[in-house]
Amino acid sequence: MGKFKVLLSLLFRVFVMSYYIKTGIIYDNKTHQPVSIQGISWFGFESDTVILGGLDKHPISFYFGILQKHGINSIRIPFSQEWIYYNYDFQPDPQYLSSNPILKNKKSIEILDYVFDMAGELNITILLDMHRLNYKEISQIWYSIENNRYTSDTFLESWYKLLDRYHQNENLITYGDNNPNTDWFRFSNQTILYLNTKYRHHNWLILVQGINWGRIFPKYNNKTLLLSGRNVVYSPHTYGRSVTPTMNLDPHALYALWDQAFGYLKSEFQQAIIIGEWGGRTSLDTLWMSVFAKYLVENNMTNNYFWSLTPNSDDVDGFLLNDWTTIDPIKKILLQNLQFRMTKSMDSFLLPRKSGYD
Repeated sequence: MGKFKVLLSLLFRVFVMSYYIKTGIIYDNKTHQPVSIQGISWFGFESDTVILGGLDKHPISFYFGILQKHGINSIRIPFSQEWIYYNYDFQPDPQYLSSNPILKNKKSIEILDYVFDMAGELNITILLDMHRLNYKEISQIWYSIENNRYTSDTFLESWYKLLDRYHQNENLITYGDNNPNTDWFRFSNQTILYLNTKYRHHNWLILVQGINWGRIFPKYNNKTLLLSGRNVVYSPHTYGRSVTPTMNLDPHALYALWDQAFGYLKSEFQQAIIIGEWGGRTSLDTLWMSVFAKYLVENNMTNNYFWSLTPNSDDVDGFLLNDWTTIDPIKKILLQNLQFRMTKSMDSFLLPRKSGYD
Protein backbone atom coordinates (compact mmCIF):
# COMPACT_ATOMS: atom_id res chain seq x y z
CA MET A 1 0.00 0.00 0.00
CA GLY A 2 3.03 2.31 0.08
CA LYS A 3 4.08 4.63 2.88
CA PHE A 4 1.62 6.21 5.27
CA LYS A 5 1.62 9.19 7.51
CA VAL A 6 -0.25 8.90 10.78
CA LEU A 7 -3.63 9.64 9.37
CA LEU A 8 -5.91 11.52 11.69
CA SER A 9 -6.20 15.17 12.64
CA LEU A 10 -8.78 17.10 14.61
CA LEU A 11 -9.96 20.65 14.04
CA PHE A 12 -11.35 22.43 17.08
CA ARG A 13 -13.01 25.74 17.46
CA VAL A 14 -13.60 27.23 20.88
CA PHE A 15 -17.08 28.55 20.05
CA VAL A 16 -19.88 26.03 19.60
CA MET A 17 -20.03 25.02 15.96
CA SER A 18 -20.98 21.89 14.06
CA TYR A 19 -20.73 20.93 10.44
CA TYR A 20 -22.38 18.86 7.76
CA ILE A 21 -21.32 17.82 4.27
CA LYS A 22 -23.48 17.91 1.16
CA THR A 23 -22.23 17.01 -2.34
CA GLY A 24 -18.64 17.55 -1.27
CA ILE A 25 -19.17 20.97 0.32
CA ILE A 26 -18.72 21.58 4.07
CA TYR A 27 -21.45 23.70 5.65
CA ASP A 28 -21.84 25.46 8.99
CA ASN A 29 -24.71 23.63 10.68
CA LYS A 30 -26.03 26.88 12.16
CA THR A 31 -25.85 29.31 9.25
CA HIS A 32 -26.04 26.68 6.49
CA GLN A 33 -23.32 28.59 4.66
CA PRO A 34 -20.24 26.96 3.11
CA VAL A 35 -17.24 26.87 5.46
CA SER A 36 -14.04 28.59 4.32
CA ILE A 37 -10.83 27.28 5.89
CA GLN A 38 -7.69 29.28 5.12
CA GLY A 39 -5.22 27.53 7.38
CA ILE A 40 -1.51 27.28 8.13
CA SER A 41 0.62 24.78 10.04
CA TRP A 42 2.48 25.91 13.16
CA PHE A 43 4.72 23.07 14.23
CA GLY A 44 6.85 22.27 17.29
CA PHE A 45 4.71 20.21 19.65
CA GLU A 46 5.70 17.11 17.66
CA SER A 47 9.44 17.79 18.19
CA ASP A 48 11.72 17.08 21.15
CA THR A 49 11.05 20.63 22.45
CA VAL A 50 7.29 19.91 22.66
CA ILE A 51 6.48 23.58 22.09
CA LEU A 52 5.39 25.77 19.20
CA GLY A 53 8.29 27.21 17.24
CA GLY A 54 9.15 30.88 17.61
CA LEU A 55 8.02 31.52 21.16
CA ASP A 56 11.62 32.47 21.92
CA LYS A 57 11.52 35.05 19.10
CA HIS A 58 8.24 36.93 19.64
CA PRO A 59 5.28 37.02 22.00
CA ILE A 60 2.58 34.59 20.93
CA SER A 61 0.32 37.57 20.19
CA PHE A 62 2.73 38.57 17.38
CA TYR A 63 1.96 35.36 15.48
CA PHE A 64 -1.78 35.60 16.04
CA GLY A 65 -1.59 39.17 14.73
CA ILE A 66 -0.04 37.87 11.51
CA LEU A 67 -2.80 35.31 11.13
CA GLN A 68 -5.50 37.95 11.57
CA LYS A 69 -3.87 40.43 9.22
CA HIS A 70 -3.57 37.93 6.41
CA GLY A 71 -6.98 36.30 6.71
CA ILE A 72 -5.73 32.97 8.08
CA ASN A 73 -8.57 31.56 10.16
CA SER A 74 -7.25 28.16 11.21
CA ILE A 75 -4.02 26.73 12.66
CA ARG A 76 -2.87 23.15 12.12
CA ILE A 77 -0.83 22.02 15.14
CA PRO A 78 1.21 18.82 14.71
CA PHE A 79 1.95 16.73 17.82
CA SER A 80 3.43 13.34 18.65
CA GLN A 81 1.83 10.31 20.19
CA GLU A 82 4.88 10.07 22.47
CA TRP A 83 3.97 13.39 24.08
CA ILE A 84 0.28 12.71 24.60
CA TYR A 85 0.45 9.05 25.60
CA TYR A 86 3.74 8.84 27.49
CA ASN A 87 4.75 12.40 28.47
CA TYR A 88 1.45 14.21 28.98
CA ASP A 89 2.84 16.40 31.79
CA PHE A 90 5.96 17.44 29.86
CA GLN A 91 7.47 20.75 30.99
CA PRO A 92 9.23 22.60 28.15
CA ASP A 93 12.65 24.19 28.57
CA PRO A 94 12.13 27.89 29.50
CA GLN A 95 14.67 28.97 26.84
CA TYR A 96 12.06 28.16 24.19
CA LEU A 97 9.59 30.52 25.89
CA SER A 98 11.92 33.45 26.49
CA SER A 99 9.65 35.94 24.66
CA ASN A 100 6.57 34.70 26.50
CA PRO A 101 7.03 35.05 30.26
CA ILE A 102 3.28 34.49 30.74
CA LEU A 103 3.85 30.88 29.61
CA LYS A 104 6.78 30.26 31.96
CA ASN A 105 6.33 27.23 34.25
CA LYS A 106 3.38 25.94 32.23
CA LYS A 107 3.29 22.38 30.95
CA SER A 108 3.12 21.87 27.19
CA ILE A 109 -0.51 20.77 27.41
CA GLU A 110 -1.32 23.94 29.40
CA ILE A 111 0.33 26.02 26.69
CA LEU A 112 -1.89 24.26 24.17
CA ASP A 113 -4.86 25.24 26.37
CA TYR A 114 -3.62 28.83 26.20
CA VAL A 115 -3.41 28.64 22.40
CA PHE A 116 -6.99 27.39 22.31
CA ASP A 117 -8.12 30.29 24.48
CA MET A 118 -6.36 32.92 22.39
CA ALA A 119 -7.61 31.35 19.17
CA GLY A 120 -11.14 31.38 20.53
CA GLU A 121 -10.95 35.08 21.30
CA LEU A 122 -9.94 35.73 17.68
CA ASN A 123 -12.40 33.29 16.10
CA ILE A 124 -9.56 31.09 14.79
CA THR A 125 -9.97 27.32 14.55
CA ILE A 126 -7.33 24.77 15.55
CA LEU A 127 -6.54 21.53 13.74
CA LEU A 128 -4.74 18.96 15.88
CA ASP A 129 -2.58 16.69 13.74
CA MET A 130 -1.02 13.47 15.08
CA HIS A 131 2.05 14.01 12.96
CA ARG A 132 4.51 11.55 14.48
CA LEU A 133 4.62 8.53 16.76
CA ASN A 134 7.66 10.04 18.49
CA TYR A 135 9.78 13.10 17.87
CA LYS A 136 12.41 11.15 15.89
CA GLU A 137 10.30 9.53 13.21
CA ILE A 138 7.21 9.75 11.04
CA SER A 139 5.96 6.19 10.81
CA GLN A 140 5.10 4.51 7.52
CA ILE A 141 1.84 3.40 9.15
CA TRP A 142 -0.22 4.31 12.22
CA TYR A 143 1.86 2.13 14.54
CA SER A 144 5.53 1.20 14.83
CA ILE A 145 6.82 -2.09 13.47
CA GLU A 146 10.07 -1.77 15.43
CA ASN A 147 8.78 -0.29 18.70
CA ASN A 148 5.89 -1.95 20.53
CA ARG A 149 5.29 1.23 22.55
CA TYR A 150 3.31 2.53 19.56
CA THR A 151 0.36 0.35 18.57
CA SER A 152 -3.09 0.76 17.07
CA ASP A 153 -4.39 0.87 20.64
CA THR A 154 -2.04 3.66 21.75
CA PHE A 155 -2.95 5.56 18.57
CA LEU A 156 -6.62 5.56 19.55
CA GLU A 157 -5.97 6.11 23.24
CA SER A 158 -3.90 9.20 22.43
CA TRP A 159 -6.83 10.66 20.51
CA TYR A 160 -9.22 9.79 23.32
CA LYS A 161 -6.95 11.60 25.75
CA LEU A 162 -7.04 14.79 23.69
CA LEU A 163 -10.73 14.55 22.86
CA ASP A 164 -11.66 13.99 26.48
CA ARG A 165 -9.84 17.24 27.26
CA TYR A 166 -11.22 19.32 24.38
CA HIS A 167 -14.46 17.71 23.24
CA GLN A 168 -16.60 20.38 24.88
CA ASN A 169 -15.32 22.65 22.14
CA GLU A 170 -18.02 21.21 19.94
CA ASN A 171 -16.97 22.83 16.69
CA LEU A 172 -14.32 20.23 16.04
CA ILE A 173 -12.96 18.94 12.74
CA THR A 174 -11.03 15.67 13.13
CA TYR A 175 -7.93 14.87 10.99
CA GLY A 176 -5.84 10.97 10.65
CA ASP A 177 -5.51 -5.43 0.72
CA ASN A 178 -7.64 -6.88 3.68
CA ASN A 179 -4.60 -7.13 5.98
CA PRO A 180 -5.62 -5.30 9.19
CA ASN A 181 -1.97 -4.49 9.87
CA THR A 182 -1.49 -2.51 6.64
CA ASP A 183 -4.95 -1.80 5.23
CA TRP A 184 -5.38 1.99 5.21
CA PHE A 185 -9.03 1.75 4.13
CA ARG A 186 -9.99 -0.70 6.87
CA PHE A 187 -8.18 1.08 9.69
CA SER A 188 -9.54 4.47 8.63
CA ASN A 189 -13.10 3.16 8.71
CA GLN A 190 -12.54 1.54 12.11
CA THR A 191 -11.13 4.76 13.55
CA ILE A 192 -14.01 6.82 12.15
CA LEU A 193 -16.49 4.37 13.71
CA TYR A 194 -14.73 4.41 17.11
CA LEU A 195 -14.64 8.22 17.29
CA ASN A 196 -18.21 8.69 16.09
CA THR A 197 -19.44 6.10 18.59
CA LYS A 198 -17.54 7.45 21.60
CA TYR A 199 -18.39 11.08 20.82
CA ARG A 200 -21.75 10.51 19.15
CA HIS A 201 -23.22 13.89 20.09
CA HIS A 202 -20.59 15.91 18.21
CA ASN A 203 -20.96 17.03 14.61
CA TRP A 204 -17.31 17.56 13.94
CA LEU A 205 -15.46 16.58 10.77
CA ILE A 206 -12.99 13.72 10.46
CA LEU A 207 -10.09 14.45 8.11
CA VAL A 208 -8.23 11.41 6.79
CA GLN A 209 -4.86 11.55 5.07
CA GLY A 210 -3.87 9.26 2.22
CA ILE A 211 -0.98 6.87 1.61
CA ASN A 212 2.51 7.70 0.29
CA TRP A 213 3.04 10.35 2.97
CA GLY A 214 -0.52 11.57 2.71
CA ARG A 215 -0.44 12.28 -1.03
CA ILE A 216 -2.58 9.57 -2.64
CA PHE A 217 -6.02 8.07 -2.12
CA PRO A 218 -6.44 4.68 -3.84
CA LYS A 219 -8.96 5.05 -6.65
CA TYR A 220 -12.01 2.90 -6.03
CA ASN A 221 -14.23 2.12 -9.00
CA ASN A 222 -17.09 1.17 -6.71
CA LYS A 223 -18.62 4.01 -4.71
CA THR A 224 -19.38 1.65 -1.79
CA LEU A 225 -15.63 1.38 -1.14
CA LEU A 226 -15.36 5.05 -0.19
CA LEU A 227 -14.72 5.74 3.48
CA SER A 228 -17.91 5.61 5.52
CA GLY A 229 -19.24 8.34 7.79
CA ARG A 230 -21.36 11.44 7.41
CA ASN A 231 -18.47 13.65 8.54
CA VAL A 232 -15.49 12.33 6.55
CA VAL A 233 -13.17 14.76 4.75
CA TYR A 234 -10.22 13.63 2.61
CA SER A 235 -7.03 15.58 3.34
CA PRO A 236 -4.23 15.09 0.79
CA HIS A 237 -0.69 16.48 1.05
CA THR A 238 1.33 17.60 -1.95
CA TYR A 239 4.63 19.38 -2.61
CA GLY A 240 6.79 20.43 -5.55
CA ARG A 241 10.49 20.10 -6.28
CA SER A 242 11.66 21.09 -2.80
CA VAL A 243 10.36 17.67 -1.72
CA THR A 244 10.20 15.81 -5.06
CA PRO A 245 13.17 17.08 -7.13
CA THR A 246 12.11 15.29 -10.33
CA MET A 247 8.58 16.76 -10.35
CA ASN A 248 7.33 17.56 -13.86
CA LEU A 249 6.28 21.23 -13.79
CA ASP A 250 4.17 21.16 -16.93
CA PRO A 251 0.73 22.40 -15.79
CA HIS A 252 -1.13 19.74 -17.79
CA ALA A 253 0.97 16.99 -16.19
CA LEU A 254 0.44 18.46 -12.74
CA TYR A 255 -3.33 18.69 -13.23
CA ALA A 256 -3.41 15.04 -14.32
CA LEU A 257 -1.31 14.03 -11.30
CA TRP A 258 -3.60 15.79 -8.83
CA ASP A 259 -6.76 14.53 -10.56
CA GLN A 260 -5.53 10.96 -10.22
CA ALA A 261 -4.23 11.32 -6.66
CA PHE A 262 -7.27 12.99 -5.06
CA GLY A 263 -9.18 15.31 -7.40
CA TYR A 264 -11.40 12.48 -8.67
CA LEU A 265 -12.87 12.14 -5.17
CA LYS A 266 -14.62 15.47 -5.69
CA SER A 267 -15.30 15.36 -9.42
CA GLU A 268 -16.57 11.76 -9.53
CA PHE A 269 -17.86 11.10 -6.01
CA GLN A 270 -18.64 14.59 -4.63
CA GLN A 271 -16.47 14.01 -1.56
CA ALA A 272 -15.26 16.85 0.67
CA ILE A 273 -11.56 17.77 0.46
CA ILE A 274 -9.34 19.95 2.65
CA ILE A 275 -5.70 20.14 1.55
CA GLY A 276 -3.75 19.16 4.67
CA GLU A 277 -0.27 20.25 3.58
CA TRP A 278 1.22 22.14 0.65
CA GLY A 279 3.94 24.73 0.24
CA GLY A 280 7.47 25.14 -1.02
CA ARG A 281 10.54 27.31 -1.36
CA THR A 282 9.92 30.42 -3.40
CA SER A 283 13.41 30.04 -4.88
CA LEU A 284 12.37 26.68 -6.33
CA ASP A 285 8.61 26.19 -6.16
CA THR A 286 6.93 29.48 -7.14
CA LEU A 287 5.66 28.05 -10.44
CA TRP A 288 4.49 24.81 -8.81
CA MET A 289 2.68 26.65 -5.98
CA SER A 290 1.01 29.00 -8.46
CA VAL A 291 -0.27 26.16 -10.63
CA PHE A 292 -1.50 24.26 -7.58
CA ALA A 293 -3.36 27.27 -6.18
CA LYS A 294 -4.99 27.77 -9.60
CA TYR A 295 -5.99 24.10 -9.65
CA LEU A 296 -7.62 24.42 -6.23
CA VAL A 297 -9.62 27.48 -7.28
CA GLU A 298 -10.77 25.94 -10.56
CA ASN A 299 -11.89 22.76 -8.79
CA ASN A 300 -13.52 24.49 -5.81
CA MET A 301 -11.11 22.91 -3.31
CA THR A 302 -9.78 26.07 -1.67
CA ASN A 303 -10.03 24.88 1.96
CA ASN A 304 -6.40 24.27 2.87
CA TYR A 305 -3.53 24.31 5.37
CA PHE A 306 -0.30 25.87 4.10
CA TRP A 307 3.03 24.56 5.43
CA SER A 308 4.18 26.44 7.42
CA LEU A 309 4.00 29.61 9.52
CA THR A 310 7.57 29.60 10.83
CA PRO A 311 10.74 29.47 8.67
CA ASN A 312 12.50 26.56 10.37
CA SER A 313 11.05 23.83 8.16
CA ASP A 314 14.11 22.36 6.51
CA ASP A 315 12.62 21.46 3.15
CA VAL A 316 10.03 24.15 2.29
CA ASP A 317 10.80 27.16 4.52
CA GLY A 318 7.84 29.18 5.86
CA PHE A 319 5.36 32.02 5.48
CA LEU A 320 7.79 34.02 7.61
CA LEU A 321 11.30 34.61 6.28
CA ASN A 322 14.41 33.65 8.21
CA ASP A 323 14.29 36.80 10.33
CA TRP A 324 11.08 35.36 11.89
CA THR A 325 9.39 38.73 11.30
CA THR A 326 9.02 39.49 7.58
CA ILE A 327 6.35 37.82 5.44
CA ASP A 328 7.54 36.05 2.29
CA PRO A 329 6.04 38.40 -0.35
CA ILE A 330 5.38 35.71 -2.94
CA LYS A 331 3.65 33.39 -0.48
CA LYS A 332 1.59 36.33 0.70
CA ILE A 333 0.34 36.92 -2.85
CA LEU A 334 -0.27 33.21 -3.39
CA LEU A 335 -2.43 32.85 -0.31
CA GLN A 336 -4.33 36.04 -1.09
CA ASN A 337 -5.08 34.79 -4.61
CA LEU A 338 -6.26 31.49 -3.20
CA GLN A 339 -8.30 33.06 -0.42
CA PHE A 340 -10.15 35.45 -2.72
CA ARG A 341 -10.20 33.15 -5.77
CA MET A 342 -8.57 35.84 -7.85
CA THR A 343 -7.68 33.72 -10.87
CA LYS A 344 -9.30 33.69 -14.30
CA SER A 345 -6.58 32.16 -16.43
CA MET A 346 -3.10 30.75 -16.14
CA ASP A 347 -1.52 33.94 -17.48
CA SER A 348 -3.28 36.19 -14.96
CA PHE A 349 -2.58 33.88 -12.05
CA LEU A 350 1.09 32.94 -12.35
CA LEU A 351 3.35 35.27 -10.45
CA PRO A 352 5.95 37.47 -12.13
CA ARG A 353 9.47 36.36 -11.41
CA LYS A 354 11.30 38.67 -9.05
CA SER A 355 14.92 39.02 -8.07
CA GLY A 356 15.71 36.60 -5.29
CA TYR A 357 12.57 34.54 -5.85
CA ASP A 358 12.98 33.14 -9.37
